[in-house]
Amino acid sequence: MLAAVLFERLHYGEALVLLWDAAERDAWRNPVDRTNLGFALAKLLSPQANARQQELVARYLERERNRKEEPPVRGRISVVLVAGDDASMVERSIDSIAGQTHRDLELIVASYGLLASVASKLNERLADLPFSATVVDCTGASRSITASPTGAAQAANAGARRARGDYLAFLEAGDRFATDRIETMVAEIARPSPMWGFSHVEYGSAAERADLRESNGSREVRRPTEQASGTWESPADQFASFALRRDFTPGVDGNLFVQRHLFLALGGYREVDRHGWDFCVRAGQVVEPVVVERPIYFADSANRPGPQTSLETESPRALEQRRKEIVAAALTDHAAVTNEFCPQFAGNRLLLLQAELHAGRGDRIPIPLLRSVAAEWRNRVAAHGQRGAGHTGAAPGESSSDKVALVVLGVYRSGTSALARVLNLCGAALPENVIAARLDINRKGFWETEAVVDLNARMLQRVGAAWNRPDVTLPPDGPVIDEFLDIAREILESEYEDAPLILIKDPRMCVLAPVWDRALRQSGYRPAYVVAVRDPREVAGSLARSLGQYGGMPHDRALALWHGYTGAAEAFVNRTDAKVAFVHYDDLLDDWRSAVRTIARQLDVDLDTELHADAIDTFLDPSLRSQRAKRADGSTSIAALEDATMQALYRRILDRCAGGIAG
Repeated sequence: MLAAVLFERLHYGEALVLLWDAAERDAWRNPVDRTNLGFALAKLLSPQANARQQELVARYLERERNRKEEPPVRGRISVVLVAGDDASMVERSIDSIAGQTHRDLELIVASYGLLASVASKLNERLADLPFSATVVDCTGASRSITASPTGAAQAANAGARRARGDYLAFLEAGDRFATDRIETMVAEIARPSPMWGFSHVEYGSAAERADLRESNGSREVRRPTEQASGTWESPADQFASFALRRDFTPGVDGNLFVQRHLFLALGGYREVDRHGWDFCVRAGQVVEPVVVERPIYFADSANRPGPQTSLETESPRALEQRRKEIVAAALTDHAAVTNEFCPQFAGNRLLLLQAELHAGRGDRIPIPLLRSVAAEWRNRVAAHGQRGAGHTGAAPGESSSDKVALVVLGVYRSGTSALARVLNLCGAALPENVIAARLDINRKGFWETEAVVDLNARMLQRVGAAWNRPDVTLPPDGPVIDEFLDIAREILESEYEDAPLILIKDPRMCVLAPVWDRALRQSGYRPAYVVAVRDPREVAGSLARSLGQYGGMPHDRALALWHGYTGAAEAFVNRTDAKVAFVHYDDLLDDWRSAVRTIARQLDVDLDTELHADAIDTFLDPSLRSQRAKRADGSTSIAALEDATMQALYRRILDRCAGGIAG
């Protein structure tokens, strides 16, 4: 119980020591003890894990730039159609191959159970194709080849060995390609260096599909970033090879496009259950897969037990055992791998361990490894305490006579991350442990202190709110407020040390600004607030896009979220005697130097716009902006907001952007 209290108060090191003692007394046999210890250990590992994640995202983006600049290899593509004994299913698949916009093809029908009558009919169909087509009948090649997953794997391997194309495109009988499937995969994946990948998958029966046009309609689209298990997703899972440790993200075995020599060098499919998943895990150790984010592989649900992928037919226990084996091998196997973005890469083992522990899977980590890492941190806590992180950020110019805390207020997706990083590079200090960047959201980073985010999330939970339910009235005083103030002061002391100009950013600060204002003043800081402003329609569109992997946020709910956060920020700044500056996202991107100088003047703080000017110019990448609400003439139509209350709020906020100091 004491360990739980310490954990809730963010005293992770002290909680670890108590949980270690409990595990030792029970010889590490209790899975609950290992899970709870894992939660505390994950928090202690987060600075290193966040730093590694940030580094990997930057390197991955560089890799993607290089890939897109390199022209694709325009060579022959071998389509390997893995077929059983159903003639109609085979013919449907062949029709989709014949209609491909990429014409330099060869077709290899790799059969593992073709009946003589079906073979005769199939040969007639193949003769009409405008490219080379061959049937490889694997039925008699080995007595072990049967109409089973193992037989399908052997048939696919036989087809790959017969192929002569530069790249292999697999297809399961009954499934179909979108007409531009091969052309798209070539453009994205086919390069002189060996590569492989897959696309999103659309599920639905052939009877439901009138043609092969891409459609999101009512049919299910499975994106590789989705996790069927519904468990917490680590930022590292945005790398496709990392996600493969939890799920067979391609969805179906046919959704694979791979350089032929790479496929054969890896031994092709092994004769194991879930041979597609097994191959992808092995291939991911060599080359990071490319994920084409369009559903251009159509899986016939009539050919499968259900539309959610064949993994759903596996028992939960067997599936978890498979996942556990993949993770255990990645953490303990020291075989050399070449893909720096996969969990098996030596430099990523701590990141993988932290992700598993944070997700509540500490009971599944090999006990010797868990005990060893926990012992190292237990000794470190005993020797140095649980905190002591330094802070990153440019040294400010001349220090102010008092300590100043710049607090960034603004709803999610309103430009708070961009604003925070610019202010950080101009002199406002951040701790080392900031939330790591993600590939799907904020590729350049969030610039939020993890301890602040943890405290804010728990505070909202204590008062019956959440990040997406911000409407709450904070109690003026009481045990909850007292506890919050105590922890906030500890964070300010331990995370920021004694820096004269610090930066705090988390969208939840809009709701919690009143109590943070008290904590900052009690800690000797002069609070100064910067409110990030962005068109609510852009915010709503960005929320829908960035949360798409979780089902998206409906437009009306996203607008309501903007209203709730922005209204809370406005109410606070109307009451406070602190200095407040309002900055529009457009102004920051158009001329960040002018925006920063205005902030410095209005808030009476020293910010150096030239110290890291080149880094800021590189950081503010306009191409990462996905939402624009401006009209053709560059103006913004407030009247386009149908809600009169929202119109009025946005108009008042816009007026504050040009109106000078508030407060």
